[in-house]
This record gives sequence, structure tokens and C-alpha cells, in this order.
Amino acid sequence: MIVGSLTGSITQTPDGKSFIVAGSNITVSSASNGQITIASTGGGSGGPTTVPLVEGLQSTTLAGYTSVGAQSLNISSSYAGLGVTFEAMLQVSNSTRFAYVRLFNVTDGIQIVELTNSSSVSRTTPTKISSSLLAIPTGEKVYEVHIKIDAATSDAAICKSAQLRMS
Repeated sequence: MIVGSLTGSITQTPDGKSFIVAGSNITVSSASNGQITIASTGGGSGGPTTVPLVEGLQSTTLAGYTSVGAQSLNISSSYAGLGVTFEAMLQVSNSTRFAYVRLFNVTDGIQIVELTNSSSVSRTTPTKISSSLLAIPTGEKVYEVHIKIDAATSDAAICKSAQLRMS
């Protein structure tokens, strides 16, 4: 049952402005028959994709690596061709100490990258540290984030977050 129908063309507001306006990476075109086509000219949001590996405060007082987060990723199908970096928010409880964080491929038993906050001026406040572009092995792999402090003491290495960034 059809109650009513639309006739005519709504292309402008009463003050003469276009009724439909294209946003970023969008085109709007109208045909002579009144049909409107809305299309994307871009490839999505354009921003980087992040994969959280550690969320929330994790800490250790050990000088050997301690696992603080894990994620299973299929790099070949999900992130093929993207630049991948590893980022972490790292700090220590005592400014004379250094903290280390690494991304470890559990499946293949290899370290991907190790980062430290040793060059940070204020190591007792959270500092974002990032790797350069990484060569991540393709396929389904389990990755862990490990942290440690430079010497076994009562001082702690603290990781507030860690993630992979694909861009």
C-alpha cells in the first residue's frame, strides 16, 4: 500500500543553498532525472589503526622480562602492506632506574623490538616511546609485551599502555 509519493526535486533550501552538501572525501552529484548519487572519493578514515596490547597499569620489580599483555594477530590478512610501529607508555618508580619494554613473538620465539626510557629526562612520569618501522612476520602469531627494570630492586618498571600502530 502506497500512502504517498515524492514528486519534484528537493535540491535547495528556501534560501538557495544546496540541500545535500558533500563532506570530506565525499562527492554528491544529481542526474537530470532528479536522482542523487553520494560516493566516497577516499579510502576510509585515513587515520592509523591501533591494536592495544597492554591496557591499564602493569608493573614489575624484576630485572628479567615479565609478560604484561598478549594478543593474537594475523598480520598478513589484517595489516598487509602497512607500516607498523610499537608504542608504549613507560615509567619507573625511582628516577635512577631505567625501564625496558619489548614486543615478543611467542609463536616463533623471537624478539621483535626492545625499547627503553633511559634517554627520557623525567623517567618517573609516563613517557611515550616508539619504535621505528618494524618488520613483523606474516601469518597468525601470538605477541606478548614484556617489561623489566634495569636492576632487581624494590623499584618498579611501569607500563601504562602498549600498542601496535599500523599506518
